[in-house]
Amino acid sequence: SPAKKMTYHGQSGFTETGYSCGYTQMKAQGRILSAGQLEHVQGTVWFDHEKFASSPVLFQPIEDRICLQFETGELLISRRPDITFAEWINESGEVKHLIASEIDLQTLEYWTSPRTQARYPSKLRIRIETLGLDCDVRPAVVHQELDATRTTLQPYWSGLVLAKGTKQGQNFEALGFAEYVGYDHRPRAKLFEFLTKTN
Repeated sequence: SPAKKMTYHGQSGFTETGYSCGYTQMKAQGRILSAGQLEHVQGTVWFDHEKFASSPVLFQPIEDRICLQFETGELLISRRPDITFAEWINESGEVKHLIASEIDLQTLEYWTSPRTQARYPSKLRIRIETLGLDCDVRPAVVHQELDATRTTLQPYWSGLVLAKGTKQGQNFEALGFAEYVGYDHRPRAKLFEFLTKTN
């Protein structure tokens, strides 16, 4: 069940890549199977809903999406080669939109998938002066690539990340979710080879 009202990303839900909205905090409970035993669990989840109106999957541009949950709110960052934007959702669910000039997002390290050879970010530094935020973001486990080559022709990295740094001068640690899309260029290379092949 939602613990905060729905957040509409971008301009009333419309972004550069399509339509996006979601609940940044929902109470969740259920059961998981661990070591052959069913365990009852409960926690807080982030639910996003997106409808894309961008490039076909084969030509999906690089896009990074980072969602972090703090005790005082949530931060969403979306980065593409042509645009970067962010949103801060405070405790009451109010949204503060941040433009590219307010966001300093640097990729400091990469991880190369042994399966697809795609090279994904493995350490990011986020600095947003208007929020007093300076932190590093790393994967909880680097092997979180989803090889969807047979279905969408586009493998991508999607999983749990850990953030550590300072906000308003106070040290913090936070959990989050990141998704890195468009780093495997093999489908484009295969399509180009097919289109240019001569008999």
